[in-house]
Amino acid sequence: VIVVSGLKSSLNNKQLWLQMKLGGSYITTGYRFNVQHQVDDGSAWWSQIGDNQIGALVASGLSNATSSSFNGEFSIHNPTSTTLKKMVKWSACQINEGSRTSFMEGGSSLPTPTTALTGIRLFPNDGTITSGKFRLYGIAK
Repeated sequence: VIVVSGLKSSLNNKQLWLQMKLGGSYITTGYRFNVQHQVDDGSAWWSQIGDNQIGALVASGLSNATSSSFNGEFSIHNPTSTTLKKMVKWSACQINEGSRTSFMEGGSSLPTPTTALTGIRLFPNDGTITSGKFRLYGIAK
């Protein structure tokens, strides 16, 4: 499990993406994902889906405001398997670019099951991550 707290973006209204590293390389194609969003204005859930993408879309509307941040938990499934597809599931919240609280739940998979997962990276579609804490926790059987 990866726990992210206080992630801040250098630019406003950007997306946060995730990529998986298999063996020695980050995979930049073939991701399937579904992320559900809801904002505190009471609007309905809305979905963003992707097939054969550069990564998994985790969140939209990152804010660079001083008091705003993204926070979430990422569960990694089948990381050492060489026969099962790699999967990541997340649950997150943020204060978005419109100063609203938004909640996201999502999941992603890669079609390549033959190599163990060796890394995960999160990155904005433009700009940089300027701060945040990233913690990795192992889960015992």
